[in-house]
Amino acid sequence: MPKGRKFKFPDPKDRSPNSPTTTCTAARIVSLYNQANGKAAVNVSKTVREWFEAEAKSHGWVGIHFMTECQTNISAGCLLWVPVKHGTLKLTDQMLVLVPPN
Repeated sequence: MPKGRKFKFPDPKDRSPNSPTTTCTAARIVSLYNQANGKAAVNVSKTVREWFEAEAKSHGWVGIHFMTECQTNISAGCLLWVPVKHGTLKLTDQMLVLVPPN
């Protein structure tokens, strides 16, 4: 595998209470997978998704949701989030919602 740019896994410590989420593109997910595993994956396959999800959890992310691109129906990447101090993040079919505490 050719040497190239080193990709850094998204760091949950870079998030703030006002911005507890981030996205990771499909290209970045595949690049991180290939870099870590010495592979040459092209798409976000089930194997790549499972690896990325395990890695995300080991890095401290509490939530991950893979998204598909609406026109092509292929992976658009994922949404990652960290715990929030005031309330709960809930993922619905449509959006990520911050639910305030009772």
